[in-house]
Amino acid sequence: MTFIYYTLLCFLHVLALPLLCALSLREKYKKSIPLRFLIPKNHSKKSYDIWLHACSVGEVQSLQTLIESIPKTQSIFLSVITQTGYKQAQDLYAKYENLSIDYLPFETFIPLFAPTCKKLFVFEAELWLMLFVYAKHKGATTKLVNARISTRSTKRYQKLRIFYKHFFSFVDSVLSQSDEDTERLKSLGAKNVKTIGNLKLLNPIKPKIAYKKPESLIIVAASTHTNEEEFVLNAWSKAKALWESDSEVLENMESKPCHIKQSEMSKNTESKKDFSPFLETQNEKNIDSSNCCIERSETSKDLEMIKESKQDSNIESRKDFSCLRTQNDKNLDSIKFAPLHPAPTQMVENLDSINNHNKGYECKTHLHNATKDYTTIKKDSKNNLLVIVPRHPERFQSVFQLCKQYGKTICLSELQNDSTLDLDLIHADILLVDTMGCLINFYAISDIVILGGAFAKVGGHNPLEPATFANVLISGTEIFNQKALFAYIQNYYLIDNSHSLQMLLHHYKQLMTSSVNKDLCHNMIESILE
Repeated sequence: MTFIYYTLLCFLHVLALPLLCALSLREKYKKSIPLRFLIPKNHSKKSYDIWLHACSVGEVQSLQTLIESIPKTQSIFLSVITQTGYKQAQDLYAKYENLSIDYLPFETFIPLFAPTCKKLFVFEAELWLMLFVYAKHKGATTKLVNARISTRSTKRYQKLRIFYKHFFSFVDSVLSQSDEDTERLKSLGAKNVKTIGNLKLLNPIKPKIAYKKPESLIIVAASTHTNEEEFVLNAWSKAKALWESDSEVLENMESKPCHIKQSEMSKNTESKKDFSPFLETQNEKNIDSSNCCIERSETSKDLEMIKESKQDSNIESRKDFSCLRTQNDKNLDSIKFAPLHPAPTQMVENLDSINNHNKGYECKTHLHNATKDYTTIKKDSKNNLLVIVPRHPERFQSVFQLCKQYGKTICLSELQNDSTLDLDLIHADILLVDTMGCLINFYAISDIVILGGAFAKVGGHNPLEPATFANVLISGTEIFNQKALFAYIQNYYLIDNSHSLQMLLHHYKQLMTSSVNKDLCHNMIESILE
């Protein structure tokens, strides 16, 4: 099967050469494609003790603790796929004299130009057959490390189960992120599979530059993809209008504790339609209730504050992510939010259900048991700054043009001295971060983080970084590539439409701040290097 695969790959590679040459003219690929598909560097005469392969930025960053744990007497070769991953590797690891960095040649070139090694560690979902075949042929021990596979990918891979069974015959062992990943990998033919947790948990997360903590409310839209900026901008602009019009009401809400109470189910079951819960508990039990409310209380006195929200049935489904403001929102009849300060060990359940006859929308909140008090944000929304950090640098200019439609926008690159940045002195509505490598700097001073990659069907991004800094963490429901990491996060909110995001932003003072539980990782480095 390997011969057939390699022959077919060579044929397709030749056919794709014109397209590859054209793509190499683009900024995103001008370095990676030539060095991977056209003229790779020749490492065939070099030999290393350990070969590490990671795809892009996230995987490269996750290697920090592992690389620091490898004795300096052992030589390391680190290969990457993307240009941003290569730049990140250079920034983090160029200082190591025992480590070399380069792009991974395309599979057709691996037998010709790849180095040899004693141990091959491939990270996450980089299932390159020829890489493992070549390493085993040269006598290396092979491991798939920090392995993950989503439910969606498993269904697709099952159609090629014979191929993946052959692939895993060249993998000596697999170290997975979760028990679910372990079972999925076994179903594809993986052997010697062990769950060790996620390697990213071991890395220290700290800003490169310590910005001054601003007095204004800082909202960071992080690692956004195409259409996600508009999704966020739409919700933010409408929440901003609500902040201005409802400031007096919100001030009255700040000091009142609240608790959860589910009202009686509607007796008229015939009128029920598909309802999505706006907020849901950790165990993700859906509530099929057309009459569910959140009530607020002060000691023994109960005061109903929330009632069923209704939307205009004549309004069609929005493709432009536009959101609705209900007629009674000023009277707090449609507020939907998580509970404020539950008992430290209380598992919050059955938060709310919204009856939406046009288009169901959903927000899930995951509020874990904890031994410390929950905290919320007390900053006033009158002064707020939206910080947008696109995932890919080639989109900076188009995102800048979009942002200008929603308010005064300034780019980070326009500021003279990034090291002394004071966001309170920025006279703008939106700050576009058009430089690489400073996202964690903004996480460190953020109050709310809207984590991209999960509103579009990308699979989500790393939630550990924002949650480290105790901010309100909001993401989309498409986190299929990051579920294992989200399992370590206490208190986060998942939404699937702009109206839900608007509601969360509007009532941010009632939302829980996130945190990371690192108690679930044990002996990761030892398991990898053994």
